[in-house]
Amino acid sequence: MGFLDRRHAVSTEPRLNWFWFFKLMHLGGIIMWIGPPLGAYWMYLRSFRRTSGNRQSNQLETIVERRVRGAFIGILLVEHIGFALLLLGMLGMLWAGDWVHLKLSWVQWKLCIVVAIFFPLEFFDIWWGQIAPQRAMRNDPGPGIGTELRRILNRYDLFVKISIPFLIPAWIVIFYLAVARPAWPPIW
Repeated sequence: MGFLDRRHAVSTEPRLNWFWFFKLMHLGGIIMWIGPPLGAYWMYLRSFRRTSGNRQSNQLETIVERRVRGAFIGILLVEHIGFALLLLGMLGMLWAGDWVHLKLSWVQWKLCIVVAIFFPLEFFDIWWGQIAPQRAMRNDPGPGIGTELRRILNRYDLFVKISIPFLIPAWIVIFYLAVARPAWPPIW
């Protein structure tokens, strides 16, 4: 057995256990992926409300909102890097286990949830939450929020409201599958 051996056999030689390395990467990616939307979106953006009918106050609020949204784009970058890390960790664990984990029904169900729910939602999250607002902010360098940026931000907020009923149950099922490892019927 060499240093880069990916099997789980016990060895007296010093080696890197790739399965546990990728599992740690996967878990770290999960924390980076789930933490920002739970904390940042709900605490910062949901709490940002227009409370005044005063025009001068509204202008100040749009300037502040633009800065908060700009910072939120950076937080979304952490989330999307986390999603990439958890996917790389997942693929690494499958590789380190010689792909035999694909025969386990709970792994098959997790993969189906990832492909059917998380991939499409993350695609739109990356586009509407990160790429489109950054482009609109570059095209409208003013201090407030222009018409195009407002349209994009409203679309993203609507997307978040629509995606939550899919995300939370999917997260719960994914965590249940990872912890309980039920013997559900295999998918393939």
